[in-house]
Amino acid sequence: MNLIQKSVEVIKNNQLNSGIIIGSHKAGAYNCCFLKDNSFSVYALELMGEYTVAEKYYDWSSKKIIELQYKIINAIKRQNNNEKLLNSDYLHSIYNANGIEDEQRSNFQLDGYGVWLWGICQHIKKTNQNKDIYIKSIKLIAGYLQCFWQSPCFGCWEEKDDRIHTSTLACIYGGLYEANSIITEIDYEEIAKEIKSYILKNCVIDGRLSKYAFYDDMDSSLIFLALPFQVFELTDDIMIKTVEEIEKNLLEYGGLHRYTTDSYYGGGRWINLTCWLAWYYRKTGKINEGDRLLEWVEKCSNSNGEFPEQVIDKVLNFDYIERWRELFGDIVCPSLWSHAMYIIAKVD
Repeated sequence: MNLIQKSVEVIKNNQLNSGIIIGSHKAGAYNCCFLKDNSFSVYALELMGEYTVAEKYYDWSSKKIIELQYKIINAIKRQNNNEKLLNSDYLHSIYNANGIEDEQRSNFQLDGYGVWLWGICQHIKKTNQNKDIYIKSIKLIAGYLQCFWQSPCFGCWEEKDDRIHTSTLACIYGGLYEANSIITEIDYEEIAKEIKSYILKNCVIDGRLSKYAFYDDMDSSLIFLALPFQVFELTDDIMIKTVEEIEKNLLEYGGLHRYTTDSYYGGGRWINLTCWLAWYYRKTGKINEGDRLLEWVEKCSNSNGEFPEQVIDKVLNFDYIERWRELFGDIVCPSLWSHAMYIIAKVD
């Protein structure tokens, strides 16, 4: 089976007529639109020359952002006046299948909008599409991120909303840096430089990155800072030491864990992160190492060629597997983010 083409098919089949892409067609917690995950999904499809899906997705999401501009303007105003904001005052980064903010999940999560901003700018440059139809939504989100980038919020895994997550800062950096190439009258690059300076000052410990500002911890999502957001060059000493620490603590028998205390379904090995490390290896000339990781990923597909979110044959906290199964059932499969990262690692 051609798993690249299968991955394209899986992603395309999860786009609704409205343009929304849902995380998985299975019912439950993943039957919704995650801005971060699905922006990577359309990026993957564009690498394969599948531009229509991306166009529909960005048309829908751009219109949704403009629809919510009152919320953006009010949140920025209250922040600038040092007023307390409630969770409902922020943009949510998860939408249900009807395109409505998911009010039942507390998700003030800035990384989704950073990746969205990065992705839509990539889309404009790849397709030479008329950027004017997206200018308003780009400016709204860039201004929102400019205002809130130093605010604690939920991170990549929808956890720890009391922390400033380094991977979130990377997503915002990447989005603002790309916006600077689309919006010429506002210097978003200057804000991106401020974010990098903040990371260097507060998120680097012993010469490598830490999961949070001011805390010494490790997470595989720190690879984001090299790929795709290029906060640091792939061969920067900080990235080399960070990847070495990830390899040492989180890489197990060909698959990558998220972080050492992960208990979600026991804390298995994640398909998307393993692909991310393979992507990094291949980009840094370690082709054999990258290919070995992708071979492991391919063995994790089911008989239909579908990738799960994670595999739990080797977990960090075995006692938690059944607890999560009782809450949400079996591990989601297919997972669009897994399929997207497989395409990216193989093709980009």
